[in-house]
Amino acid sequence: MQDLFSFYQNQIEEYSTAVSEVKKQLAGSSTLRLLVFIATIFFSYLFFENTKLVLAIAVLGIAVFLYLVSRHTDLQYKRDKLIALKTINETEVQVLNRDFHKLPEGNEFKDPLHYFSQDIDLFGRGSFYQYNNRTALRQGSETLAALFTENSIVDITEKQGAIKELSKIPQWRQEFSAIASLTKTQTTTDIIEHWLENYSPFVPPIMKYLPLVFSFLFFFYVFKKK
Repeated sequence: MQDLFSFYQNQIEEYSTAVSEVKKQLAGSSTLRLLVFIATIFFSYLFFENTKLVLAIAVLGIAVFLYLVSRHTDLQYKRDKLIALKTINETEVQVLNRDFHKLPEGNEFKDPLHYFSQDIDLFGRGSFYQYNNRTALRQGSETLAALFTENSIVDITEKQGAIKELSKIPQWRQEFSAIASLTKTQTTTDIIEHWLENYSPFVPPIMKYLPLVFSFLFFFYVFKKK
């Protein structure tokens, strides 16, 4: 148990330091973008009478500014992911201290007609689901709940092997969870699956052959020209 505490505490310290560093980079990035903007305006005004030079300065300034905006966005994502990783490890420390009642309870998965989930408090406050659930997306929560309630003995050995393998790569698991937690979805997988199953093409089937026809005509034109 102490080894787990040490691991999570070390991860928290590491990510806290990384977050602080990225925040400094973000502050510098914001300042640099402002300086580039001011410099572009200043030099454009300074050489106002030279149209070509002003145009070159404007193009260069816009290009550099857009690059800095893109870099700033990447830094923001990096910061958010580091914060998510730090939060994951903080949650694990809390769970080890038996403080897990802030996690999702899974009440939406309660089924009074299920033949054992109610008897063993599988869902709800202080439940097995609440203690074990680390899913980041709705679909993952539904899958976990289904695994808990299916009472299946199929491929038990393979599942145990997969769990054992994943237990050896905690950083990979946390990275996967952090990225998932940053995913913003407005359309559920059920809607997407329904759309795919009921999709009707709006163009004639013959259209799929047009790229081949154009490719053939292009190569025919090139070889004929030679």
